[in-house]
Amino acid sequence: MVRIRFDSIKIDTISGSSSVNKGLNVIIGRRSSEQRNEAMGSVAGSDNRVESGQSVGRTGSKRP
Repeated sequence: MVRIRFDSIKIDTISGSSSVNKGLNVIIGRRSSEQRNEAMGSVAGSDNRVESGQSVGRTGSKRP
């Protein structure tokens, strides 16, 4: 068996799917999921604009 010893440990950040354990640990029934939606581009057109990160258009405008 391998033993690793530290004089000290400092943890700056821990995410929601992480844990810090000491000794013999058996973790059962733990789940984690993450979804990230990202995009790059531009908004063009006479009636288009971006508000709070979302593209919005004028309502009632006719499409060509």
